[in-house]
Formats: sequence, structure tokens, C-alpha cells
Amino acid sequence: MLELKTQGDCLCIGFGTLEDMVVDHQWAEKHRQLSVEAGYRVREIANPGTMEEAITENDSFLETYQRRTIPRETLPINHLITTYNTTVAIYHTHNGLRIGLEIVSALYTETVRSISETYWAVAEPDSVIRNHSQRG
Repeated sequence: MLELKTQGDCLCIGFGTLEDMVVDHQWAEKHRQLSVEAGYRVREIANPGTMEEAITENDSFLETYQRRTIPRETLPINHLITTYNTTVAIYHTHNGLRIGLEIVSALYTETVRSISETYWAVAEPDSVIRNHSQRG
């Protein structure tokens, strides 16, 4: 879990929740808590309607997490791309098979980070993120 050594922001172009990738809510919640303890922020871009409103039970994580949405016509998102430090991690699920790839390259990460920041700037803030206990 090199992501937990993130310095600064972890930028994500996301499709679904962490639970969708690991199929284990308790593991996902533990990872969220460890990210809070590690002290980095998570900023995620998603297409509208592809992620749940209530993503966690951890209020501390919600203080370090921001999500914005971007129309599928502008940026079709079909898997998860995570950018941190000098790493770009790509995760995809297909027919129940989980596939992951990490590219460790400062130059490649700089390019993907720039792309992510450009889309972040035009994406709309997602104001419906809530704690699981706030579902209504």
C-alpha cells in the first residue's frame, strides 16, 4: 500500500468506490482511516451517477476527501486512475477479475497529474457526499 506514503494530494479519476475494487467494506474503511492518519488529502473526479453518495462511515476521512463530477461526454471514466508521489496506479474490474498496474515514473506521473488537475479545474464540486449513517 504505497499510496499510504502519499505526500500532498492523492489525485483520482474514479469509477465506483473502493469497496467495488476490493469487495470488502471493512478493509476499505481501514484503508480510509490509515490515509487520514498518513495525513494526505484525496481528490477524486467521477462521472455523475457512478459513485454512491455515502461512501464511508469515517467523518475524519470526509474532512480530507473531495469529489468533483464531470460529464461522461467530456471525460468518459471506466476505471480508477490514482496519482501519488511518482506513481500512477490503474485499477480495473472486468467480469469479476480485478486488474491493477502501477507505473513508477516521475515524468509520467507529472503528465497524468497535469491532466488530472486540468479536469479538476473544470469539474463541478460534488455536494452530496455523506457519511453512511446520514443516509436518508
